[in-house]
Amino acid sequence: MSANANPVPTPSQPSPIVPTRVILNGSFEQPAQGADGAGYGINESYNNPGNPVIWRTTEPGNAGGTYKDQLEIWRGIRTGNGGQSTSSGAGAQYAEINASTNASIYQDICVLQTDTVKWDLLHAARKKTTADPTNIMQVSITDPTIWLNSKTPPAVKLYNSGNLTTTYSQGWKAQTGNWTSTTTAPKALRFAFQAIQGSDNDISYGNFIDNVKLNLSPLIDFLPTNGGNVNLATTTEGNPTTANPPYYYLSLRINGITTTASIVKINLTGLNAARQFSLGAVLKGNAAVTGLSATKIGNEITLTIPAGTYDANVVSNYIHIPIDFSDTVKKPNDRLLFTLTTVSGGGTGSVADLAVGPTDCASASRVQVETLLIDDDYREKVQLPLPLTVAAYRSK
Repeated sequence: MSANANPVPTPSQPSPIVPTRVILNGSFEQPAQGADGAGYGINESYNNPGNPVIWRTTEPGNAGGTYKDQLEIWRGIRTGNGGQSTSSGAGAQYAEINASTNASIYQDICVLQTDTVKWDLLHAARKKTTADPTNIMQVSITDPTIWLNSKTPPAVKLYNSGNLTTTYSQGWKAQTGNWTSTTTAPKALRFAFQAIQGSDNDISYGNFIDNVKLNLSPLIDFLPTNGGNVNLATTTEGNPTTANPPYYYLSLRINGITTTASIVKINLTGLNAARQFSLGAVLKGNAAVTGLSATKIGNEITLTIPAGTYDANVVSNYIHIPIDFSDTVKKPNDRLLFTLTTVSGGGTGSVADLAVGPTDCASASRVQVETLLIDDDYREKVQLPLPLTVAAYRSK
């Protein structure tokens, strides 16, 4: 029985950018800076998925151009210049919102109409000349489509935290708040963290921020079939004795962070009773990873997914399940339907469990994938019409 060889899928990066379900690089650990006691201006990278900074900023830069369109990242304590020691449990780096102005740093997040959004962060003041200066910041949620440009927040806000205040002597102060979604469909919303007052009223001094988190459930659904390249894929049966069978790849995408392992159940219908299928090693991108696996009982696939941060814009985060179909007899082609049935796990007390949802932040989740399975040994019999007969008439 011959079979077509299906390579590992190479999906295209989403365009336009998909809003995430998680604050990426919320502890500002990437890119790692060279030495403790120094601050670094890092270019914003909104249009470069997978770039470790991700954050955008309204920072116009000072007269010399320093920090224009940049995030100011610090590492460790900056002795003699009013720094803070690194916050406990939040890595080695943090950011200063007041790079040279009372700017905002922000990310766009996918919010569902059913979400109650809880945010958490650590906030610290920077010492200048006053012994115990006060720093003030705010958290806001806005519709990015009404920003005048990427540097000018709108006056109208869906949510505003009000002033969040800390003093230098308080060290790293936990700040938190929540907002219930008022959207009527999945939507990208802009979460901005704005400096209101720096140390000694200096707009270039203060409002350190670290460990920014949201509680939103990570979402999972199918990509279009065979790695996101087509909506209806076709695949041909393989030979179960072949060392490297011609797999069909069932592909899924996660948008968000899972803090524990999660379990996904997928049901297959439409498979002829005389056929069977087996699973290969599950891939994340094009590589096997620890904790990622799939098993089957009957026509149900159980996928185990390890904890991790899954950026929906990074194709190397997509999950591909290799499936090999085979039989020993000639059968008609099958129209297969894979259905995401249940998910469980993935969360902790502060982060919700994995849920089925629209990973592209569109109106509907892709919970089913249809695939045409071709039996290349089967030839459907076609009944030809009977031959036409022509009556001959003899003229009188």
